[in-house]
Formats: sequence, C-alpha cells, structure tokens
Amino acid sequence: MRSHVVTLGGRYRDRVTRTPAGWRIAHRELEFVWIAGNPGVPG
Repeated sequence: MRSHVVTLGGRYRDRVTRTPAGWRIAHRELEFVWIAGNPGVPG
C-alpha cells in the first residue's frame, strides 16, 4: 500500500524591497533541505 504522506523541511530565500508602506517581499524561493515519505503525493 502506498503512503499518501510526505513530510519536508526547508527554508525560504527572500529578496526584499523597501516601499513607502515599509519592507515587502519582492521575491521568494523555497529551498527543500530534506524530504521523507512519498514524494509523488501531489501538492
């Protein structure tokens, strides 16, 4: 039986910019550091 669970850990890499309203995230990337379980689970 295939598992329908995947657990992962990672970190965000943000590029920020200052606007008149304050600091905002201009771009965000998610870098996966580890993964466990069934990576074929749609997400």
